[in-house]
Amino acid sequence: MLLLSCEDTKESSNTFETLKNDILLRSGTLCELKPDPGPCRAAIPRYYFDQKTKQCKQFFWGGCNGTAPFKTMEECMNACE
Repeated sequence: MLLLSCEDTKESSNTFETLKNDILLRSGTLCELKPDPGPCRAAIPRYYFDQKTKQCKQFFWGGCNGTAPFKTMEECMNACE
């Protein structure tokens, strides 16, 4: 069994997240994702669209796994508002 730390998977995880987000954005579901900081402990600012308030909001992503729909507020606003 191969175990990887969050640091070991950082680059491949970012590539995967980018591809996943492209697919979700094209399908129209990226704005529906709820934020999930994931198991890692970094505090990276990320953004999501709050379905209740119909506004983009900031949260802190842990750096691996989880759900971090947008890297910038501008990306979120352009896609969802």
